[in-house]
Amino acid sequence: MSFNLKKIISWRKIMKRACSQLMLLVFFTSIALSSNASGMSVIVTGKVTDENGQGLPGVVVKLKGTSTVTTTNVQGTFSITTPDNTGTLVLLIPATVARSIL
Repeated sequence: MSFNLKKIISWRKIMKRACSQLMLLVFFTSIALSSNASGMSVIVTGKVTDENGQGLPGVVVKLKGTSTVTTTNVQGTFSITTPDNTGTLVLLIPATVARSIL
Protein backbone atom coordinates (compact mmCIF):
# COMPACT_ATOMS: atom_id res chain seq x y z
CA MET A 1 0.00 0.00 0.00
CA SER A 2 2.80 2.42 0.82
CA PHE A 3 4.31 1.76 -2.63
CA ASN A 4 1.13 2.90 -4.36
CA LEU A 5 0.93 5.94 -2.10
CA LYS A 6 4.48 6.92 -3.12
CA LYS A 7 3.49 6.59 -6.78
CA ILE A 8 0.47 8.82 -6.23
CA ILE A 9 2.53 11.43 -4.37
CA SER A 10 5.19 11.31 -7.08
CA TRP A 11 2.54 11.64 -9.81
CA ARG A 12 0.99 14.62 -8.02
CA LYS A 13 4.39 16.34 -7.82
CA ILE A 14 4.92 15.80 -11.53
CA MET A 15 1.47 17.14 -12.41
CA LYS A 16 1.86 20.10 -10.06
CA ARG A 17 5.21 21.02 -11.62
CA ALA A 18 3.86 20.59 -15.17
CA CYS A 19 0.79 22.73 -14.42
CA SER A 20 2.97 25.41 -12.82
CA GLN A 21 5.25 25.51 -15.85
CA LEU A 22 2.27 25.64 -18.20
CA MET A 23 0.71 28.52 -16.25
CA LEU A 24 4.01 30.43 -16.35
CA LEU A 25 4.27 29.86 -20.09
CA VAL A 26 0.73 31.15 -20.65
CA PHE A 27 1.36 34.13 -18.36
CA PHE A 28 4.58 35.23 -20.08
CA THR A 29 3.12 34.64 -23.54
CA SER A 30 0.13 36.83 -22.74
CA ILE A 31 2.41 39.58 -21.42
CA ALA A 32 4.54 39.42 -24.56
CA LEU A 33 1.51 39.55 -26.84
CA SER A 34 -0.14 42.42 -24.98
CA SER A 35 3.03 44.51 -24.97
CA ASN A 36 3.49 43.85 -28.67
CA ALA A 37 -0.10 44.87 -29.42
CA SER A 38 0.22 48.20 -27.64
CA GLY A 39 3.50 49.03 -29.39
CA MET A 40 2.56 47.51 -32.71
CA SER A 41 4.18 49.00 -35.76
CA VAL A 42 2.45 49.34 -39.11
CA ILE A 43 4.03 48.74 -42.50
CA VAL A 44 2.83 51.27 -45.05
CA THR A 45 3.31 50.39 -48.71
CA GLY A 46 2.53 52.47 -51.73
CA LYS A 47 3.50 53.63 -55.19
CA VAL A 48 4.62 57.09 -56.28
CA THR A 49 3.55 57.88 -59.85
CA ASP A 50 3.69 60.79 -62.23
CA GLU A 51 0.64 62.35 -63.92
CA ASN A 52 0.69 59.56 -66.54
CA GLY A 53 0.62 56.78 -63.95
CA GLN A 54 4.26 55.78 -64.45
CA GLY A 55 6.18 54.80 -61.30
CA LEU A 56 8.83 57.26 -60.13
CA PRO A 57 12.10 55.60 -59.02
CA GLY A 58 14.45 57.19 -56.49
CA VAL A 59 11.83 59.21 -54.59
CA VAL A 60 12.76 59.58 -50.91
CA VAL A 61 9.84 58.73 -48.60
CA LYS A 62 10.29 60.01 -45.03
CA LEU A 63 8.06 59.70 -41.98
CA LYS A 64 7.75 63.29 -40.77
CA GLY A 65 9.28 63.98 -37.36
CA THR A 66 11.34 60.77 -37.34
CA SER A 67 14.51 59.42 -38.88
CA THR A 68 12.58 56.70 -40.73
CA VAL A 69 13.38 56.96 -44.44
CA THR A 70 13.11 54.76 -47.52
CA THR A 71 13.26 55.22 -51.29
CA THR A 72 11.08 54.00 -54.12
CA ASN A 73 12.34 51.19 -56.34
CA VAL A 74 12.45 51.25 -60.16
CA GLN A 75 8.66 50.66 -60.32
CA GLY A 76 8.00 53.53 -57.87
CA THR A 77 6.86 51.31 -54.99
CA PHE A 78 7.98 51.70 -51.39
CA SER A 79 7.47 50.19 -47.96
CA ILE A 80 8.04 52.06 -44.68
CA THR A 81 7.43 51.04 -41.06
CA THR A 82 5.62 53.45 -38.73
CA PRO A 83 5.38 53.11 -34.93
CA ASP A 84 1.57 53.33 -35.09
CA ASN A 85 -1.15 54.06 -37.65
CA THR A 86 -0.71 57.84 -37.60
CA GLY A 87 1.85 60.07 -39.26
CA THR A 88 2.66 62.12 -42.30
CA LEU A 89 4.77 60.93 -45.21
CA VAL A 90 7.04 63.47 -46.87
CA LEU A 91 8.02 62.76 -50.48
CA LEU A 92 11.28 64.21 -51.72
CA ILE A 93 11.16 63.93 -55.49
CA PRO A 94 14.49 64.76 -57.18
CA ALA A 95 14.50 68.23 -58.81
CA THR A 96 11.14 69.24 -57.23
CA VAL A 97 9.79 70.71 -54.00
CA ALA A 98 9.11 68.35 -51.08
CA ARG A 99 5.46 67.30 -50.77
CA SER A 100 3.64 65.99 -47.71
CA ILE A 101 0.75 63.56 -47.74
CA LEU A 102 -1.39 62.60 -44.78
